[in-house]
Amino acid sequence: MKDMKTEYSVNSNVGKVRADKVNEDSYKHVRTDWEEIFVVCDGMGGHAGGAMASKVAVDSVVDYISKKKYSDARQVLSDALSFANIQILGTAKENPELKGMGTTACVLLVKDNKAYIAHCGDSRIYLYVAKKKRLYRLTKDHSLVQSMVDS
Repeated sequence: MKDMKTEYSVNSNVGKVRADKVNEDSYKHVRTDWEEIFVVCDGMGGHAGGAMASKVAVDSVVDYISKKKYSDARQVLSDALSFANIQILGTAKENPELKGMGTTACVLLVKDNKAYIAHCGDSRIYLYVAKKKRLYRLTKDHSLVQSMVDS
């Protein structure tokens, strides 16, 4: 099996809808001796809350995965997102002005020449195949609109 090569770039856009043009996105890439972790989160709940939620989520996911001994990558991704959610809820409880904050999350974990993904919300994960110059959508939104499309 050929070794997997990862290349990445990050671009963030506030979109067309927001009147205040404030970006609530956070992202992080970490390479350890045994894995590579990519996390992108898009905050919601007003600028202060959204920006804080996305930052807490990114930091929590990366810290959880990189400090945990695990054999099941899928389980550690699920546990890391649950851990991030607990951290966001705790931050909101300690800071009433952040009530209602939240974030989407997209996580890619590369370990042992395999890629694992996890996501929540309406942020998406795509695979770009350079040879074909094609972009493939790998995830489906967790949203009311998506559930209406599906039904």
